[in-house]
Amino acid sequence: MSILARFSPPSMTADQYDAIVARLYKEGIHPADGLELEVCFGSGDQMKVSILFDSMAAFERFGVCRQRFDQFCAFIRCLS
Repeated sequence: MSILARFSPPSMTADQYDAIVARLYKEGIHPADGLELEVCFGSGDQMKVSILFDSMAAFERFGVCRQRFDQFCAFIRCLS
């Protein structure tokens, strides 16, 4: 069964999101195994991210990687 999750990182712009995703690709974290779809939408610093995984197990594995994502979010915000 697919799992859909949505999160709203605080004060994140589209440029910051793009930088975070680029860094995750560079680190070999992204795309996560089992990730079927990822969508970032919104305006200004009110972006939302929806992710769709092919199973709960894949989503849980992503949860471990998500800690790195959160670290990158904090890093990008420091650069702003």
